[in-house]
Amino acid sequence: MDKLDRMFKKLSLLDEEELNSTVDDVNNLINLKIIQRQIHTGEKEEFDGYSKLARFTSSVIGSFAHSVLVESRYGKFIVPIQDQGVGFELRTKGTYADREIEHIRGIINEDTSVLMIGAHVGSILVPISQVCRDVTAIEANPDTFELLKLNLFINNIQNCEVHNLAASDKQEMLKFLKNTVNSGGSKRKPLISEYMYTYDDPEEIIVEGMSMDIFLESRSFDLIIMDIEGSEYFALQGMTRLLDSCQTLIFEFVPHHLKNISGVTVESFSKLLAVFDTLTIPSLNIKVTSESFLTILNYLYEHNICEDGVIMEKN
Repeated sequence: MDKLDRMFKKLSLLDEEELNSTVDDVNNLINLKIIQRQIHTGEKEEFDGYSKLARFTSSVIGSFAHSVLVESRYGKFIVPIQDQGVGFELRTKGTYADREIEHIRGIINEDTSVLMIGAHVGSILVPISQVCRDVTAIEANPDTFELLKLNLFINNIQNCEVHNLAASDKQEMLKFLKNTVNSGGSKRKPLISEYMYTYDDPEEIIVEGMSMDIFLESRSFDLIIMDIEGSEYFALQGMTRLLDSCQTLIFEFVPHHLKNISGVTVESFSKLLAVFDTLTIPSLNIKVTSESFLTILNYLYEHNICEDGVIMEKN
């Protein structure tokens, strides 16, 4: 503790610019150590390392500080201090999900209407809203929902409407884990608990779930983007009408989410995509037609391959 006290005393003498630079250096160093240690240790140590990094960042910046303002490539974002996912990327690199953003911006225009389910703090929503007609955003986590509203305001985004609820297959009240070290990993309570979901002792809350077909009954969208940490299966069941009318669907595919959170087979999940003609896996540079949907998704599942943006399209 004496060593730690001496370190904090030295930090308190730094001016703001020097302190910010030091925090960035320490964040990057610790993150590098975590990655190096991951090679030699198991999964638990990796997640514990992220928790330690979050606590350290919070202690340096101040225990009463909740969020920080970041100047990024696509605008200004208020992000949680402890967040080592999207928040860390924006704080240390000034950008997040560039490849995904550039792809989406390449397939939309001023006439495109977008539905984004799982908008988080708006790091993808803000840049795509700048080039499309309008965006309707759904975000279940009440904490990130508040930051999302602030980020739309400070970027003067006028063509977005946001709603604080969870996309599901019916109207229901859901148990929901509110993570802090990776706030983007917040999710409906898993059917099978794993350390990766609970390592930061997330608060369990109740959120409202709703079928998007019912909630958005008079609406249709050209593009639907979905990143909801394992609730995709339930959301797809509750939006068959919206899927019928949209041209493109982009979603995250994570094998352990399918197994532990939704608790369904790849075959059951694949059937919900039958309305589309092609499936693209950008990371593998694979594009297949409908008869191969199940084969490709099974391959991802069996080899534990996560894909941030599976692209479904109609001819």
